[in-house]
Amino acid sequence: MTTVDEVRDRLDAVEIIGEHVTLKRQGRSYKGLCPFHDEKTPSFVVFPESGTWRCFGACATGGDLFDFVMRIENLGFRETLDQLARRAGVDLDPPAPHQAQRQERRARLKAAVAAARDFYSERLHTDAEAEAARSYLAGRGFGTDVAKAAGLGWAPDAWQRAGDHLASLGFTEDELVAAGLSRPRDDGGTYDAFRGRLMFPISDVRGDPIGFGARTLDPEGVPKYLNSPQGDLFDKGRTLYGLDRARHAIRRIGSAVVVEGYTDVIRAHAAGFENVVASLGTALTEHHVMLLKRFAPRIILALDADAAGQAATRRGLDVASGAAAGDLVPVVTARGLRYEQRLDVELLVATLPPGRDPDDVIRERPEAWAEAVAGARPVMEYLFGVMTADLDLNDPTGKLEAVERLIPAISEVTDPVARAAWVARLADLVRIDERAIAQHLSRGAGAAGTRRGAGARREGSRTSSAHEMAASDLDAPPDDGVPWPLGPEDEGLDRSPTIAPPRDRATWLLGQLLEDPIRLTYLGEDLVHDGLDPIAESDFERAIERDLFTAVRNAAYGAPPPDAPPEHRLDALPPTHDRYAAELRRRAATEPLIDTGARRRAARAGVIRLRERALRDRLYELRSLLAEAEPEDEAALGARVAVVSAQLLRLQGLLNATAADRARQIGGKRDKGLG
Repeated sequence: MTTVDEVRDRLDAVEIIGEHVTLKRQGRSYKGLCPFHDEKTPSFVVFPESGTWRCFGACATGGDLFDFVMRIENLGFRETLDQLARRAGVDLDPPAPHQAQRQERRARLKAAVAAARDFYSERLHTDAEAEAARSYLAGRGFGTDVAKAAGLGWAPDAWQRAGDHLASLGFTEDELVAAGLSRPRDDGGTYDAFRGRLMFPISDVRGDPIGFGARTLDPEGVPKYLNSPQGDLFDKGRTLYGLDRARHAIRRIGSAVVVEGYTDVIRAHAAGFENVVASLGTALTEHHVMLLKRFAPRIILALDADAAGQAATRRGLDVASGAAAGDLVPVVTARGLRYEQRLDVELLVATLPPGRDPDDVIRERPEAWAEAVAGARPVMEYLFGVMTADLDLNDPTGKLEAVERLIPAISEVTDPVARAAWVARLADLVRIDERAIAQHLSRGAGAAGTRRGAGARREGSRTSSAHEMAASDLDAPPDDGVPWPLGPEDEGLDRSPTIAPPRDRATWLLGQLLEDPIRLTYLGEDLVHDGLDPIAESDFERAIERDLFTAVRNAAYGAPPPDAPPEHRLDALPPTHDRYAAELRRRAATEPLIDTGARRRAARAGVIRLRERALRDRLYELRSLLAEAEPEDEAALGARVAVVSAQLLRLQGLLNATAADRARQIGGKRDKGLG
């Protein structure tokens, strides 16, 4: 039994999930409102016998206890394992010395920032010199309750007051400098980094303090805003102000609204618009989008309507659109198989009244803000408007400039139908023959300025290389082997090709992919040829298996994001994953099924079997619910049973066809041998 299995077996899924969801017993299962989307009729079900959960509503997701905690708390696998292991009383392997030292240092720096936050907050509400800050907040319509909810503070206008206080709590000068709270003097010693400023504490997604934004109240003060320096804790390109308070609302509503300033977020939250975050005065970065799309499928940019705000929007859109692209997926075309990126998040732009920022709009008329967000336009529509607003589209020069500006954006639309539609839209806008614009697009005009275009070409070259490497495998002759490798766990099994593989099919698949990640490409081709979706994380039952599959896919299709957790990088797996992966690689390297053709067929059949098992589990769950359902729920549950049954029959048909083909191949070879 693995550590993960031991933790799972010791914990009660109903008890832990019930801390986040109000569950009501219904026969052998428990039911409640799904915490991952907004609903009024309960569709979230927990099955205590298997320790699993599933949403039968809009989410259509499910998993085990690890999946739930990872999703509800937005944690990685290792963090979830640590949390649940402590609760279960299971001892985990201690981290390596350098990891333990790094964790301890980060904890000390966070504690220093937290102590500074408390110190600044106390000063704002008690110090006489903070009266100017209190008056400023009152003038902006922020009362004491709002200031306390946001953790606002005041940094005294003194060189060492905060530093002396933090030193009295046991923090060293080195720690205060590393936390961005102090700065070193040229002649030795340190001085306070923030003085005479209104303080906005910044937290990470889990609510741990990591830095500050500081606003001067002096009209002549420069700079107006001062952020904590880049360091071990704080990176403004990877941090969104207010996300720790907004994440649950973002997940519930299904969208995140990105604004520019601290007060925009505070105003929005105070007015009940809780799904609002700020990008700390910078254009939206790829890391921001990667962070937000873990919570919601829609991101709305609502930056200031002035020229600077529009420029920031346009700068952010280029990066954001690239980060919005999801996994590479194989697509069958008339010319064969190609890989495209699936869009994981929808990007929209909300247009604010001229000269007004979000704080102004919400304070003056909250319904105007709601209308602006509800009327947010897709990125391309926004670009068509803002990138041609200063052009005379009746003049040939203006027409050409419009085409030159918009062609790069259109070229990044991966869906060919959508791309053709935007070409037609541009042709209509400038009144130029659509074919001329399409030819301009096909020649790659403007693509040199598009980083994602270059990335796609690099990705395409990797895919082409993968196809070249697979050329010999595509023509590999059939063999006399069985469609699944048999090991010690399969003693006594008939070696007939119709025998279903053992439960360990997932570990065998992972072992094969870990041994050679490029096999994922071949497997994708085979599944798409059958009209099936490529293999994905959801095909694996265990969280650790899904992590390793993500690492394999990153290795097969390109490097993972720079901030990817270790469990998503084959070259830096944490100890728990590394040992598991090493064992799977060992099995793959020593298993007797060597022939490439047999391995490919076995992998394809294995994925289908995994999905067949998942559908059988789903069917069992649905039938259990149907047997105990209220009369008004029977029709809906019956329809779901019919859909899952049809999906199951299709998979079984593919498996039966494969078994029949293999039997004919083996029989033909035997006849040939007898002849």
